[in-house]
Amino acid sequence: MPEHISMSDAVASIRDIAAHYEMSELAIGDFFDLVLKGQSPHLHLFVSESRKDIKLLSQVRLAENNRLASLALLTFMEAVFMADYDHRVHKRERTDLGRAFRVLNKECENNRRLGKGKASPSFQYDILELWRNKYAINSIYWFF
Repeated sequence: MPEHISMSDAVASIRDIAAHYEMSELAIGDFFDLVLKGQSPHLHLFVSESRKDIKLLSQVRLAENNRLASLALLTFMEAVFMADYDHRVHKRERTDLGRAFRVLNKECENNRRLGKGKASPSFQYDILELWRNKYAINSIYWFF
């Protein structure tokens, strides 16, 4: 397990994810428009399909694009939170959250050393939970 987490240049930014989503949505729409007009070089893929089935397949592909973009955003956000966790633990930030992360990290190190329990922090159940506990009151104001 690496000692420190870093965000590499291989990670797409939110802007990259949004641009890819938009271009994919446009390409899917254009592709199926050409198929429905009978102008696509890929008509052989839809020989036995009705117009209704082609429209349904178009909607399925657009929904799939939505899911993929959502997963990409969630993956990006998890990577940011994990890098933040690592930064707060190893830079010894003197904040409540930094202290809580160091306690969690120490617990995981002890478990790893003893070969019992949780050997690494869970993103969903540990890191996000600590964020929620430390900032829940302040975060309420973000929505109003």
